[in-house]
Amino acid sequence: IVYMDESYIHKNYCRHEDSLYDLNDEQDLTMVAVHKGQRYCFIAEIVDADHTIPEESRTTKQKAELLMDTLDIFEGGKKQIKDYHGMFDHNYFVEWMRKLLSTLQARNITNAIIVMDNAKYHKKLPEDTPRANKKKSRLQEACIKYGIAFESSETKAMLWKKLHRYIDESVLPVVMQMSRDAGHDVMYSLPHYFDLQPIETVWAIVKGKVGWQYT
Repeated sequence: IVYMDESYIHKNYCRHEDSLYDLNDEQDLTMVAVHKGQRYCFIAEIVDADHTIPEESRTTKQKAELLMDTLDIFEGGKKQIKDYHGMFDHNYFVEWMRKLLSTLQARNITNAIIVMDNAKYHKKLPEDTPRANKKKSRLQEACIKYGIAFESSETKAMLWKKLHRYIDESVLPVVMQMSRDAGHDVMYSLPHYFDLQPIETVWAIVKGKVGWQYT
């Protein structure tokens, strides 16, 4: 199992914060947090241990660890967005996913389950996925593309109902399709269950250690 996550450290993150070791990144959404200054944003993955091998016999690569090849850090711009997730976007995340999948391949890790949260850019569908606001002719073209039977007399609403059902059942988010093509799969974690994402604990420790060095 692979756990990935994004997080941040505010420029003025310091030991006076009561939440230095808080797993809940939603603390950043308060109005007070908007004025804390620029952020360093970072993203990485940790991999679980290989439990098919007894703990005492595991090599370094068979133990749970942070995969440093996947660590990326950048400084946010001068205009800070209230939700730090806004510092990332879909194109950036797709490029980072390529790095993650390449790292797994280099380490001969196969059939991994990649666990991530429900950020919008984690679940974005392919650009050519039809939308309800498209013209009737475009929806008809989409039905043909997906092999969905329809009558020329059907209204936009009727066509979209068929397409919407098909998209929900059959069209995968971009990063999930990338993962499956590489022999892995993606699982989205439940919202607000931070204790089920071990990498949240890693980030909490990192942020806490940074904060306690700043006076």
